[in-house]
Amino acid sequence: MAVEAQLITSSNRYLRASTISLASTQGSNGRSFGVQNYGAVGDGEHDDTEAFTRAWNDAYKASSATLNVPGGKTFLVNNLNFQGPCQPGFTFQVDGIIVAPENPSSWKSTYVWLLIKHL
Repeated sequence: MAVEAQLITSSNRYLRASTISLASTQGSNGRSFGVQNYGAVGDGEHDDTEAFTRAWNDAYKASSATLNVPGGKTFLVNNLNFQGPCQPGFTFQVDGIIVAPENPSSWKSTYVWLLIKHL
């Protein structure tokens, strides 16, 4: 199993154009878990943290799953801890923009905004 990660950011407050995946011989016929299906608004103003958390909790357990953040949207999220272990073939596909609250003092934790571990 290989881990591939590409992160392209424009500042320490944004995450966009990113793919994190676990290569697998199972192919890409897994399920897609879109954050908007879990209630994310994607207008850059409403807090989408809970929707991201629920989508992650369903996606990381499924084999060959894709957690999708759609393009053309800006998703405001507070601190998130994405923790595995993920099933083989898992992909976290960010086509949109994930943005942190503007003032770090409003974060639940001022140390880490997004944490992805134990893939």
